Amino acid sequence: MGRETAAEGGRDALRTPVCERLDVRYPIFSVGMGSGMAGPALAAAVSEAGGCGVLGMGGMPAPVVREQIRALRSLTDRPFGVNVILPLLQEGQIEACLAERVPLLVLFWGDAAPYVADAHRRGTAVFLQVGSVDEAVAAADAGVDGIIAQAVSMGTRFVASEEAQVVAAYKRRIVDGRAEDTLYTTLFDVGWPDAAHRVLRTVAVDEWEAAGRPAPGARPGEGSRVGRMPFAGQSMDVPKYGIFPPLPGFEGDIEQTPLYAGESCRLVHDVKPAGAIVRDVVAEAREILRSLESAVHAPDGARSGDGEPGRSAPTGRGAEGTRPH
Repeated sequence: MGRETAAEGGRDALRTPVCERLDVRYPIFSVGMGSGMAGPALAAAVSEAGGCGVLGMGGMPAPVVREQIRALRSLTDRPFGVNVILPLLQEGQIEACLAERVPLLVLFWGDAAPYVADAHRRGTAVFLQVGSVDEAVAAADAGVDGIIAQAVSMGTRFVASEEAQVVAAYKRRIVDGRAEDTLYTTLFDVGWPDAAHRVLRTVAVDEWEAAGRPAPGARPGEGSRVGRMPFAGQSMDVPKYGIFPPLPGFEGDIEQTPLYAGESCRLVHDVKPAGAIVRDVVAEAREILRSLESAVHAPDGARSGDGEPGRSAPTGRGAEGTRPH
């Protein structure tokens, strides 16, 4: 793999210890969105572009996990990860990942300690996504190789990629969305109760709010079926308030399903290939670094920021925070 360096032959500032540990070019990870949203095509495209693509296997049976890992390997020989959601752990899921000797196992919402030693024996690194400082400390004590802060994972932008395994109408909703169009809630809980999530506002959300935000068991239309779609090689009914987003082949009303999205949807303006998204992020990061370097080395007066010609330090595109997650 080629190593990119700074213009004068110095160390590339984008190459971090995480890059060295996983042998990836850039410290850019696509979120392993569960239910198959992040499939082999998406993960492979991110890895091929120099990041670390992560396969989303939350809720998938072990034979499907093996099949998806092998499909991913047929698309790239670059390092990748597999995400497993511990509250939705299926029998044999983690064992399948370790038997396939995946480069990176990403665990979500739970205790990584029971899996770290076995993973390391197979040469697999373990990352844990956490939501608090206490969880991060416990993960470090367990010996994980990396800790992912829940608030900084890139998910929303990659949902609006050509390779993401969701229906086109869902991607368009993200492109059209604004931060105020999202809601942090536990509404979509059938299959995974009491797990907070952020979704785009939909008809289902509006109906629930109009009814006074009733608790589970008393919500409008609860227990009804809102659609049907392929999942893990079978056809499944999609219940109202279920955790599954509309995957390819969904038949029904997507306004009754969870359309997961962060507030960063306001920064997503198009659907494009995942590799192009990685290259955009890299280009933006380099521009920010150049701006910072210029500010550091500029004469004192040029950094005063008093608005006079030649005195304002450049900000670059990074001023608008254009890396959604």
